[in-house]
Amino acid sequence: MINVQYLMNVLSNHKWCYSADMAEEIPIARSTLSQHLKELKLSGLIQRKLESPKIKYCIQPENWNLTKKYFSEFLNHNTMKKITLFILLISLGFLSQNMAQSAQKQTSPNARIEVLYFHATNRCPTCLAVESNAKKTIEENFKQELTKGTIKFVSINIDDKANEALVKKYQVAFSTLLIIRKAGASETKTDLTDMGFQYARNNPTKYAELLKAEILKKLKS
Repeated sequence: MINVQYLMNVLSNHKWCYSADMAEEIPIARSTLSQHLKELKLSGLIQRKLESPKIKYCIQPENWNLTKKYFSEFLNHNTMKKITLFILLISLGFLSQNMAQSAQKQTSPNARIEVLYFHATNRCPTCLAVESNAKKTIEENFKQELTKGTIKFVSINIDDKANEALVKKYQVAFSTLLIIRKAGASETKTDLTDMGFQYARNNPTKYAELLKAEILKKLKS
């Protein structure tokens, strides 16, 4: 309990605070800190933002101020009122958790999928097959998602200076096939390069099946 109180005090003194910085400032194990942050986020008392590879946290002002108000009333009323407020606080915790879970469910349908194929200017037949068959698979199986903008396929020349930022962001040095899932501030990356070079030219049907399955998985997750 003391650790949680100390943690909330640290967060209260910063607009945003990186988890790595908190680990240095608060004298508890990183695993314990991670668990506290997880529970506080589920309760709705804090919020987080991903800035890959770092994660930063801040107080959720509305819920935090409401909680402090209830605790203040809890400490200044008679026993019966304390019991009532205690039950109310527990209910607030469950409500906040349900709100957080509901928010997660609502953001899932808004997830966007980007299939990115990075390649050099000089290309081999397999490299060309990875791109052409990926594009064909997406156009044949995800027409509606392409129209809505839920899914898009992008071919990126790593030798073109205009693409330098993307190449650096995804740390690409050679031909690479990535599926990027974006939902709100979060972003996940799946590397399918090995699979692509193994099947795109020699077994395009299997390549298409595996790529389609991976995209569907990302849409539903």
